[in-house]
Amino acid sequence: MDSAAIKSPPRPSDPSVKRALALLKDALEDLHPRDFAIRLWDGSTLDPESGYAARFTLVLKHPGALRRMFLPANELALGEAYIYDDFDIEGEMEPAFALAAYLTGKKRSLFGSAVSALRLLSFPATRRPRLGRQGAQLRGEQHSVERDRQAVTYH
Repeated sequence: MDSAAIKSPPRPSDPSVKRALALLKDALEDLHPRDFAIRLWDGSTLDPESGYAARFTLVLKHPGALRRMFLPANELALGEAYIYDDFDIEGEMEPAFALAAYLTGKKRSLFGSAVSALRLLSFPATRRPRLGRQGAQLRGEQHSVERDRQAVTYH
């Protein structure tokens, strides 16, 4: 991914933009073809790889969106960030699932994981309101009869 693929708007942007673009470039360096675009909260974009049209655009809505999406690094955090509007997908949804699987399944060394976590912690801990119904507060051993009963009752 070369820097020519990064477009910045003519207006000033906040300091998190440069860090977000660097983190995204690092996270996606082994993903080919990258046939999607990313648009940040200030309008900056990361275009698809040369020769590919964007099947979808990942839209990060605020400086703390990456932190909300990937801390902790699991599918639940990613799903909740989507539900609570920290990011959006414009265009085809199915290829976006492949990106999510790539990012949540990416194996890193302990050192690489620690570095990624520190980079994510550098983003604001934006406390956007989590409107709507909150997740169930389940107690007990996972997949036990009692815990499953709590989950079913909640839903």
